[in-house]
Amino acid sequence: AVLAGMLDPARVDIRLACEFRNGPFEDLGALQWANLLVLTGLNPAFDRMKQVTAHARAVNPGIVVAMGGPLARMLPNLSRRYFDYVCREDVEQMVSVVDAVFGPGHAADVPIPRHDLLPGSRIIGYVEASRNCNFRCGFCAMTAEGRHFMAYDLDHVRRQIEALGYRRCVMFLDQNFFAGPRAYFKARMALLKELFEQRRFGGWAALVTADFFTDADNVSLARESGCIGFFSGVESFSRAQVTAFNKKQNLVLPQEETIRSCLEAGLIFHYGLIFDLVDRRIDELLAETEFIVANPRITLPSFLSFAIPMLGTPLFGSRLRAGLFLPNVRLRDMDGRSLVCHPVDPIEKAIAFAALMDKGLIAKPKLAMHAWRFFRRYRSTLSNWGLLSGLANAWAMSYPRFGSNGRDVI
Repeated sequence: AVLAGMLDPARVDIRLACEFRNGPFEDLGALQWANLLVLTGLNPAFDRMKQVTAHARAVNPGIVVAMGGPLARMLPNLSRRYFDYVCREDVEQMVSVVDAVFGPGHAADVPIPRHDLLPGSRIIGYVEASRNCNFRCGFCAMTAEGRHFMAYDLDHVRRQIEALGYRRCVMFLDQNFFAGPRAYFKARMALLKELFEQRRFGGWAALVTADFFTDADNVSLARESGCIGFFSGVESFSRAQVTAFNKKQNLVLPQEETIRSCLEAGLIFHYGLIFDLVDRRIDELLAETEFIVANPRITLPSFLSFAIPMLGTPLFGSRLRAGLFLPNVRLRDMDGRSLVCHPVDPIEKAIAFAALMDKGLIAKPKLAMHAWRFFRRYRSTLSNWGLLSGLANAWAMSYPRFGSNGRDVI
């Protein structure tokens, strides 16, 4: 939708498709209709983008194919073998590609995401207030790309929210909503408070790094402006593992204290866990999940994943130099659910652990008990939506294949 918003809607017809949300794209009519096919995705998507391109050219030999995202920046020479345009820049490059294919004059006067092309929803709408991140975590695609943090001006943020129409929750998809000058953060809070009081939305949520929680005033400002909660990259409750991931921002406060303080302030807290079988033994990871499920003062994780040594990251470089990659590993294996490196435990034990992650790593009775104790503790603190959102993690942990933890959603 952001890519589409770069273009003048009066001059182009656009259709969107998302395989992550809707499964394999099989609309032959759309492929025959289109003059330009634009593809993007993370590391595991490279083979799939090649497949879709071959399929499109079979039914429409004249179609032009452009691709972008991290793979275009990490593998530009390889990508040029398969795609007509390899876009190594940000979303604004879309205009130059379209102009090169169709002639000049296709830029939108005021770029704004094309929410009208997305499935209708009154519940959640997505916006951005910034781009990229100011931290350099060892496993993150943002670190691999090396792009500088950039904040959008407040007028652009306002236009995005107003273009959504009323939504129960506006979700900011910034890699780090809290980055940049503190004066800008406070100005953004003032804008959101204004729009919240005008009932432009029912609440908002964002992705923040752990340094956000070092100042209680930040949480207060967020709550007053209509915030209902945050997602933050906890990754692990092991200080040694967090250090190995180079997540220095997570070492400022104990992870458990950060989560608890956020919940007690009336804001839901979501996070994921990243298991690195190269650095840690499976018994340690199981003990970590037992610690979490026995602690009703914190939320359950929203997802579980293996550490992915994505192309261009420090983690990829270190694993490559150490000869730790398993034989015949392919990009499509870097999905966070497949083993790609030699584990410290016997490989058979690691395979069994991966299979257990697909079925549900934590026993369902324990998850149900955590949900009940969590509900009793925070039912008078969290909003109804925040409480429901937090309790939903018990379902995600119980049935991972039905959510974003499943292998069959790529």
